[in-house]
Amino acid sequence: MVLEQDGGALPKMLLLFRLFAGGPILPGIQWISWIHRRDHIGLIQWALRASTLSGPLNAVAPWR
Repeated sequence: MVLEQDGGALPKMLLLFRLFAGGPILPGIQWISWIHRRDHIGLIQWALRASTLSGPLNAVAPWR
């Protein structure tokens, strides 16, 4: 999931919460992988320049 304050999935998600249609999904211990749009673009640019790269890339924010 790509997030940013003025783009990505965040504005679409906030609308649901403002309409009281969003809320916790039980049991509430699961997490969602996310990345900021700027970091995602940086990863794509780096991957295009890396000539030895092959295979899939995992584009998520650090856990800690």
